[in-house]
Amino acid sequence: MASNSKFLAELLDSNGDVNTANLDNLSSTLGTASTNDTGDFLQVANNLSDLNNAATARSSLGLGTAATTAATDYATAAQGATADSALQVGDNIVISSGGTKIVDSSGNDIIYESGGEIIIGNSSLASSVNSGNFIMVSGGDEYDYTDASNQSWKIHCFKTSTQFFTTSALTIEIMIMAGGGQAYNNNTHDDFPAGGGAGGVVILTNQTIEPGTHLITVGGGGGDSTFGTLTTALAGGIGGYRDTGVRSTAGGSGGGGVPVYGGTSGSYTGGYSGTTGQGNAGGSGYGYDVPGTIELRSAGGGGGKGSAGGSGSSSFAGAGGDGINNVFTDVATTADIFTLCGVGENGWIASGGSGSGYATGTSTPARPPAKLGGGGGAANVTDGITDRLNGVQYTGGGAGAARTSSVTQIPGGSGVIILRYQV
Repeated sequence: MASNSKFLAELLDSNGDVNTANLDNLSSTLGTASTNDTGDFLQVANNLSDLNNAATARSSLGLGTAATTAATDYATAAQGATADSALQVGDNIVISSGGTKIVDSSGNDIIYESGGEIIIGNSSLASSVNSGNFIMVSGGDEYDYTDASNQSWKIHCFKTSTQFFTTSALTIEIMIMAGGGQAYNNNTHDDFPAGGGAGGVVILTNQTIEPGTHLITVGGGGGDSTFGTLTTALAGGIGGYRDTGVRSTAGGSGGGGVPVYGGTSGSYTGGYSGTTGQGNAGGSGYGYDVPGTIELRSAGGGGGKGSAGGSGSSSFAGAGGDGINNVFTDVATTADIFTLCGVGENGWIASGGSGSGYATGTSTPARPPAKLGGGGGAANVTDGITDRLNGVQYTGGGAGAARTSSVTQIPGGSGVIILRYQV
């Protein structure tokens, strides 16, 4: 109240009238704002809507145009750390629970996945694909290769069962190789294991495959290999160990023949057949018995892609058949491609496994060594195991036979599929 009384005393004279001289002094003290209309000032109730120029005010505050855009125009924490990495409303890539797809501006599917296949849903793009102007290819391990004539190729290598996809018809060269046949280690009296046959090898050139997804099966040891509906390469034949027990079988290349038990004057049992165009037959088994004096038997080797398995004799058990080292254009190109894919053995594939031998009363038939191309060697009781017996992985080699233990199965080498096309 004291301050109000002092203000009134200065404003009024002694008679209670307004002292104009003091009023002028008060105006000078308050400044020009005291004489302006209230409309000249910002009002709290207007929330800055009564600014003379809002754009100029934002610029003065350094806010820029971001101050007037909606929050939905910016990335959320779930979309990404920055707006540049976020998917925006106008983007044509859609990520949903049904998978990722590419759509046009109207939301129509262009490319999408359905049932394990990639579908071209846009008619103009599909037309471009079908005319050969656009192509998508995928499957297996992919490599680029330029041959000695400066021709560029795309290589696809398949070591396991999978799929191959192409959006357009494609002219390819392809090698389909099955797994090598198994053999046995068995030192039971009267059992003389033969070598397993190499996996069948199919080589196709200038082969056209249609657009779409092609199922691929790559055989392990003893398994067939297939590429779509083209053809099937057959597994190598089994190297058995008794003509009346576990028998040898035919295959891509056939298993070797087992010796005749009780044969005289060098009796033979034929090896088992290979498949035409895929491999060769196994070699024959040999048996020669003179009761109480000589018991001599040697099994045949499994067939290889390059040649038939060797036949047993009084001096040697049958060697595995030869493999091959010329699949794509020439030996050097084949070796390069095998090296890229990590398959084969020093550029060779598909050799047969060697057979075993046994004798009493005379020297044991020599055991054949392993052949280049993945085929297994042989072993006998006298020498023990000094060579590999298994077929080598990714060669389709047949397993080698042995007589050093009780019955044990010896696996052949796994198969592989390789295709290439010009780019």
